Amino acid sequence: MAQAYPRLRQASPALEIPRRERLSRRDFVHEHLLAGRPVIVPDAIREWPALSRWTPEFFLREFGPRPVRVLGEVTTVGAVVERILDPLPGRPAPYLHTTTPGAKLEHVFPELLPDIRPLPGYLAPNWLEDRCFPRSIERRLRRGPQAELFLGGAGGRFSLHWDSLWFHVFAFQVYGEKVWYGYGPDQTPRLYPRANAHTISRIEDVEAPDLERFPAFAEAVCHRCTLAAGEMLFLPGGWWHTTRLHGPSISVAVNTANASNWSPMAREIAAKAGPLAPTLRAWFAALKAWKELRQGARGLLL
Repeated sequence: MAQAYPRLRQASPALEIPRRERLSRRDFVHEHLLAGRPVIVPDAIREWPALSRWTPEFFLREFGPRPVRVLGEVTTVGAVVERILDPLPGRPAPYLHTTTPGAKLEHVFPELLPDIRPLPGYLAPNWLEDRCFPRSIERRLRRGPQAELFLGGAGGRFSLHWDSLWFHVFAFQVYGEKVWYGYGPDQTPRLYPRANAHTISRIEDVEAPDLERFPAFAEAVCHRCTLAAGEMLFLPGGWWHTTRLHGPSISVAVNTANASNWSPMAREIAAKAGPLAPTLRAWFAALKAWKELRQGARGLLL
């Protein structure tokens, strides 16, 4: 797909994330999931009703009066969509994202869940769907399998970050396009994580970074793509990413965890467990062994 990207102020040219049609699950597991390599699958969600139904006008028509929260303030779906369709000069359109626990797609727009089924087989198995976690951490883990909705317009963007707990990211573009910039975990020293939030970068804009404050970022290796409607992007756990919108866009994302990212996820959780950290790490290791044994008996990959 031809795309005019901004010229990045980095020493190495940005790498395009590859597209692979008709990607078998076995090849996905071995060549991307286990290898930690991003990939775009253009035909992963061809059966989704959302592709023929979801537009900004659809949300305005069907859910206009519905209250939603954007940047901590309560507004309505209609007010958000009207700004997306008629943006003000110099002001980015509001960016509605249902990402917080208890405020995911199934909570805010439960009637839309059938429109994003079936989920592609690449997401399975997702151990976050199980209900065998200690109560103290279940809320953090159970947020993963719940779909998140992103509805925005020109100027919308997210900070450079990686999804907490090393969750894998599966992003599905339903309407419009979204530009993605990704950086592997090995690039972390060049991305200036915040001291009090190690999953978020201090760099505010990867397209126009302040290289006097962040000189090492010039050497960071960037992977990028423009995700079009109907396409799926897989980003492995620990991958830094940020997005840019140049027009109306609707997308969905789901986090997953399984044997491929279970150990780093457990380390992240145990890091804040204090004296209980060794016990928690042992519990996660035992749970992983049990799940792998159970799946092995069924002849499943991961």
